[in-house]
Formats: sequence, structure tokens, C-alpha cells
Amino acid sequence: MESIEVLIVDDQHLFAESLSFVLQNDSDGRIDVVGVARNGEEAVARAQELNPDVILMDIRMPVMDGVEATGIIRQRCPKTKILILTTFDDDELAVEALNHGATGYVIKEVDASDLILSIEAVYKGAFYISPSVGFKLLDLMHPDQERARKEKETLIPELLLKVPGLTHREAEIVYLTAKAMTNAEIADSLSIAEKTVKNHLFSIFDKLGIHNRLSLINFVSSMNQRILARDERG
Repeated sequence: MESIEVLIVDDQHLFAESLSFVLQNDSDGRIDVVGVARNGEEAVARAQELNPDVILMDIRMPVMDGVEATGIIRQRCPKTKILILTTFDDDELAVEALNHGATGYVIKEVDASDLILSIEAVYKGAFYISPSVGFKLLDLMHPDQERARKEKETLIPELLLKVPGLTHREAEIVYLTAKAMTNAEIADSLSIAEKTVKNHLFSIFDKLGIHNRLSLINFVSSMNQRILARDERG
């Protein structure tokens, strides 16, 4: 597989250079950082010049922020994927960036291995949300409680349809796990023992052919986006 060409956009020079070094050295040649931009305006120019596969985009930057830059780049370089790389404090701005065409959101505190995984995921066309944020970010995108209730009522039957052998209880646990809830929180929400939640998760992982919560969250996030896209098409 050819290297994924990545453009890093961040006004913190040392962070950007350090990130570039880590991605180049920890990806075993799978990622090639082709450039660094210090603000949204530079990002637009470099994106048009380099035509990277993926852009790691900060949000709060001088001259032009990442939200505006994302919208412009998506119009001018539609094949380039944009992955928001920012902090917990920028959740609402991250939602704006997603609405402007970004295809994922990862926090800066993410491990290098998970960041590389997220870059590869969006490059392949997936919608990626950091597991530490999970569905909490999607809730910001759809704050209406009635809509959230309908979303759950739609998603659980969809899970039961798409995953052979999945039980209704397991579907509920999948949904709550995607909400970034802990095993203890899930147990309390469903009035069951925490050990029972763990046992269900082992069964769920086996039925989905996955091995961790990260994969589970991204599976459900991608499914939810497909449902939303289908509903919008009518």
C-alpha cells in the first residue's frame, strides 16, 4: 500500500513538528507528512498545492480558524479527507467542522498508534470519532431529546438486523458503549451487574469480529452516519 500523504495544520509549531516526527517514525512507512501549515489560510493554500490524502486540522488558529478552512478545502479539494485534531474544550467547534465536511474528530491527547489508526480509517472512507468522545459529540450535533430518543429507537433495531445473533440486551449495551459510558455506568443504567456487562461485551466482540471498545464505537458511529444519510435522502 502506498503511503498516506498527510498535511498537519496547527499554529503551535513545536507540536506540529513533533507530531510530524512521530507519524513518520511510528507508522512503518504507512504515513508521509508532506507539509505543515500554521493557520487556516495557509492550510487552504497548502491543500491546493499538495493535494494531500488527509489533513490533520486544528480548530482555534489565527488568521483563519479550522472550521472555515475545512469548508473551503472540502469545496476546492473534495477528495482530501479532513480529521479534526483538537482538545476537549472545542467540542462545539468540532461539531461545526464536521458540519462543514470534516470526516472525523480526534483529541490531541490520543496515543500515536490510535492517531495512525484514525488517519487510516478516514483515508479509507470511514467516519471516525475518538473513542474518548464517542457519541457524546454526536449528541451535540443532535441535541433535541425527542430526536435522540428516535435515534436510539432506530439504531437498536438496525443493530439487531445487521449483526446475526445479537440480542436486544446486547444491542442496548452496544449503544451505551458507543455513548462512551463505562461498564459501571452501563450496569447502573440497565440495573444489571457490572460483571454481566463485561460478559455481554465479550459476546458482542465475538459476534462483531472485533477486539476492543475503540472498534465498537467506530462501528456504531459509522452505522449511525449511514442511517442519518439514508433518512436525509428520504
